[in-house]
Amino acid sequence: MNDEEFLALHPLVRQMIREGARDRALTLNWAPVDCDAYDYLKLPDLSPLAMKARTQIITEALIAGKRSVSYSRRRSYYGENQRYYRETYTYRAIVPAVDQLAAEGLLEHDKMPPGHRGFQSRFRASPDLLGELAAVRVRYKPLEVIILRDLEGNPVDYRDTRETRQMRKRLATLNEALVGQKIGAGMKSPCRFAPRICAILFREPVRSQGLWRPERLAPPHRASSVGCVATRGREARKREPS
Repeated sequence: MNDEEFLALHPLVRQMIREGARDRALTLNWAPVDCDAYDYLKLPDLSPLAMKARTQIITEALIAGKRSVSYSRRRSYYGENQRYYRETYTYRAIVPAVDQLAAEGLLEHDKMPPGHRGFQSRFRASPDLLGELAAVRVRYKPLEVIILRDLEGNPVDYRDTRETRQMRKRLATLNEALVGQKIGAGMKSPCRFAPRICAILFREPVRSQGLWRPERLAPPHRASSVGCVATRGREARKREPS
């Protein structure tokens, strides 16, 4: 597709194409259903926090498939927006875990040099990792389901109010309904929650132009839960010093 053909597409289609080529941002919100799923890899011990992060990183790499996951190697980065990140989201947990997994050949690592002014460092699962762990069952459980973003798409902190607490309660209700649904081709009758869920997810705007949207899961992995996140603005890959 040349530039002229690309520009002739609908703006939303162009946006979807661009986002499909972007790296995923590391969240550490994915984990295996069975906590000992990766024990047979027999990886050397790290600090307790780094080993916990390592499990989350492996799972996130599996979910991403052939797509890369970006992360920062800048210490000061990890003091920002702690509302959205787990205790494992620290420099001392993530960097050693990624370096070890790359050294073991489980991750393909694109490590940026210090002071690099382009994209962040990134990794993706090696073919061996994808082949060995394709059957691992995983789950997604975000630490925070209401995300406030600035005009550039970066998450920013906010103060909880009655409105945000009501939104969080409503999302919990939606997620509980979604977990119990079975969706497939050729179903004779739709589930009784489908019309209501679809109306909320795709038609009803939230204040400040946010939308209820479902998180997507990448095959062949199976998740024990799916969910929705309320977000304002759109996701974007962050450019910063590595």
